[in-house]
Amino acid sequence: MSIRRGWVGAVFVGLCACQSAREAPARDAQTADAGAASIGYPQTSYRGAETLNSLVLAGSQILITHRDAVFNVRVMPAPPVSRDRAAALKKILALRARLERDPAAFEQLAARESDDRVSGPVGGYLGTMMPPEMSLELVDAFAAVRIGEVSRVIETPQGFHIIKRALVPEDKPLSLSHIVVKHDAASGWKREDRPVVVRSRVSARELTNKLATELRHDPSRFDRYVQEYSDADDVVRGGDMGVWSRNEHAEFAVLETASRLAQGAISGVVETATGFHILRRTPVAGPSIGAASLIILLHRDAQLPSFDHSRARTKAKAKIMAGELIAELREHPERFDQRRTEYCEFTLCERTDGYVRGRGLAAVEATVARLALHELAPEPVETPLGIAIVRREDPALHPPPAAEPVHFEFNDAPPPSATVEVEPEYTPAQLADYVLGMERYARSNMNLDVQTADGLRALLDALAQELRSEVAEPELSLDRAEAQLASLLGPDRHEEFSRHRRAWGVIYRASLTAAKP
Repeated sequence: MSIRRGWVGAVFVGLCACQSAREAPARDAQTADAGAASIGYPQTSYRGAETLNSLVLAGSQILITHRDAVFNVRVMPAPPVSRDRAAALKKILALRARLERDPAAFEQLAARESDDRVSGPVGGYLGTMMPPEMSLELVDAFAAVRIGEVSRVIETPQGFHIIKRALVPEDKPLSLSHIVVKHDAASGWKREDRPVVVRSRVSARELTNKLATELRHDPSRFDRYVQEYSDADDVVRGGDMGVWSRNEHAEFAVLETASRLAQGAISGVVETATGFHILRRTPVAGPSIGAASLIILLHRDAQLPSFDHSRARTKAKAKIMAGELIAELREHPERFDQRRTEYCEFTLCERTDGYVRGRGLAAVEATVARLALHELAPEPVETPLGIAIVRREDPALHPPPAAEPVHFEFNDAPPPSATVEVEPEYTPAQLADYVLGMERYARSNMNLDVQTADGLRALLDALAQELRSEVAEPELSLDRAEAQLASLLGPDRHEEFSRHRRAWGVIYRASLTAAKP
């Protein structure tokens, strides 16, 4: 009998042929300690493989997080949840049981239940991504599931996930502009021409909803609202985001929403880690490119979180210095590289690189658009990184970095199997005996009330009967039983039950080994 590594692999440790309880890796022990069944996948050889640097994947997720989860708020806004880890586990297992019965409900459940405020509103869609950007546990999961399949539950530092792998979308260019309303927890560059209003997420959402409603009635206000309300640095180019591909992961909720808009149409509100967006799809004018040489003078108000602002000059002083340098370079343009070496304090200005419209510093792009080739900007340019001295360059001589070739499947070889083969001598009858023994062992070691004890007995007796009947997909029976256990016992008792379950696994394996001739 062969079953995927679920209850039998991760929880029924004694029945896993690939590793004994002593050999189980730390990750599996941690999963078992959580009382979780069918969580995660075996580690694959893809972890750290160089080929993953050029692999593009697509998929959706349902995320259920907890109060101890860790988020990179520059990528995903941390959901305001109060539940503990056990409650999160109970909820995700119940959702997985629902998906077992109705896999087509994935998008609906993601929109209604997922704690990911970015992907949830678009049915959990994560856009495209590359494995180096993902948790290792998710790399293992994507290697195990096929396109269109729904995964088992996966745990990462962000909480518990269920993923659904998707085809990478057709590589169509998208051009769009946006209004961005930021709040006190939003990431991303902010406009430099005025202080950004400090507001809560709730206030930012309310303002964006108001603007979206007004734009539905009068779309002609969009450009004016960019200047009046947008808090992003690209306000200097009218909110133009440039040309993007749906195969790019950046701002995936923005790209997915934009791909559904007709030309010239304006979206509703889209939330990302950088704030609340209202989008307008624009004609694709071609991926125009540019190039510039920069000298950037840092100051204490620069938007660099890792920079020691206390040691920097003031913004006013940086502007004065930049103005003096510009005056010198207008008379002696040949000194540009020398002065760049002397004054440049940021890696971006150590060399001259081209850029694609929408990918560079917005203020620099807007300035370059007004300059002749090799012309020096007459005034200092305010950027989120500092005060910049800008000279336009020839993109034919300084093209943007070439895109690396990509592929859309794991290697040429088939992905390593996500299944663990149970040794042939572990028959369906033995698995059923294991469940019945576990039920007796747990009841004798747990102080359960009569109603809970009867419920546990009925649940596991029914599971044993299913396993003994050699059901076609026993792992589905195990997943369903685990969700029912979590509901019956509650978070604390569920964890206690799991400790006894692991102990019984060792005892049962030892008994089978002793019985061998």
